[in-house]
Amino acid sequence: MIAYEADGYSEDQFAGFSVFGDYAFNDHFSLRGQYYSVEHDDFSELEASGLEANAYFGTGLASNGFKAFIGGGFYSEEMEADGFDENFSGAQISGGIGYNWQKVSLDFTLAIRTAGDYADMLDEDEDDVVAASGSLNIAYRF
Repeated sequence: MIAYEADGYSEDQFAGFSVFGDYAFNDHFSLRGQYYSVEHDDFSELEASGLEANAYFGTGLASNGFKAFIGGGFYSEEMEADGFDENFSGAQISGGIGYNWQKVSLDFTLAIRTAGDYADMLDEDEDDVVAASGSLNIAYRF
């Protein structure tokens, strides 16, 4: 899910799918890359797709059991509809919690993004716009 909100505007939400890869170097450090493609909850002709890359620091990232992590990285996104095409990019702070089993991993992540490009699109002051993304991930562990 990707959401952004500005003063005077309602919250816009998108939902769809993502594909990601995560490499945990040890229990305390991992790198993750993710591609996503989503569409607006109310206006299905409005679609967004993008890439995220994050470095995470935490606990339990490589071993079986509970994990928690926080980190940062960047995002690059394109939003399209008939006659509309906007690009967004910037830094983000991200974190999450999850659980690792022997061959399966489940986690929830939340990222707060720099909102300058979204503010420009909405013709708002950057301080009035909040941009965030969240995802629920299930993965096969090699």
